[in-house]
Amino acid sequence: MRHDLAEGFRVATATEIGFDEGGYEFYQNKTYASLSAQAYGMEVLDLGGMEVFVERKPLIGITRAIVGSPELHGGSERWLETIKGLRAGSVEILTNQRCPSLDRFRNSPDDLYNFVVDLREGEDAVWKRMEKRCRQAVRRGQKGGLVIEETKSEDDFVRFHDLARRIANGQKGFRLPAQDHMKAVLRTDMSFFMVARLHGEIVGGLYHLVGRHVFGWLGILDYERSKGLPSNLMYWEGMRWAIERGYPFYDMGAQSVHRYPNLTMSKRAYRPILVPSYRYVLPQSMPKWYLVRLKQQLKQAKLSMSSWISSRLSRKQ
Repeated sequence: MRHDLAEGFRVATATEIGFDEGGYEFYQNKTYASLSAQAYGMEVLDLGGMEVFVERKPLIGITRAIVGSPELHGGSERWLETIKGLRAGSVEILTNQRCPSLDRFRNSPDDLYNFVVDLREGEDAVWKRMEKRCRQAVRRGQKGGLVIEETKSEDDFVRFHDLARRIANGQKGFRLPAQDHMKAVLRTDMSFFMVARLHGEIVGGLYHLVGRHVFGWLGILDYERSKGLPSNLMYWEGMRWAIERGYPFYDMGAQSVHRYPNLTMSKRAYRPILVPSYRYVLPQSMPKWYLVRLKQQLKQAKLSMSSWISSRLSRKQ
């Protein structure tokens, strides 16, 4: 029997804490949607005011669609009716609002939550609420000479992203956002980027998206270059930035509580609220869906064959 890592957290729905826009609200931001679609070769459709990412194939039409935070457009049954008008091969829905009609199409674990820090009581309350080990780690970073500073420098960002790529290389389940995509968002007013420096050298950083709340999109600290200093100071400074500007929540991202136990315990130090998160994959046009699946399987078979051939050739050499 596994230990319940959610024990000790407060669990609440988005509506119960006033997080009604959900953790995927950026998908409904026209600027972010446009930049993301350009970066990943998709289109954005306005479906009754709802921003929808779509992939379109010649002669087939819309094969795949992605919708984030549809709850911004009403209750689950209302936004579901809007989405049904797409007639795509399949629609992926990212939301913090459960849709009972889609329960059988849920494609996420039962323990998927957004880790949301409530900032509304102010800096002192957030600081006191954090676990003692977290406050000690923040002080350790300060005493160790770690400096966290906001920057809009693209050169600083490129160094940070290169560092993130090196650290994340080979990590299972981690997909690093495209550098050009993040750089484009950095030029807008919906981003907040900090670098962590030690003796003047960039050793990490934290990239945020800013909307109705602040979302920690990508954070990384090089353990070796930072001389083993913890990353807590970096996140604390991000929260302080959000508090000073009146943002109500700091979203540390959605994850499975038990699949990533170390990350769960690291985030617990900030005493976030666990907000249930749902990912649904709704098949719409089955012929389109089967065509896409067939194409994916053929592509995977081709990659596997290429890998097998390369392996055989290297053995002969």
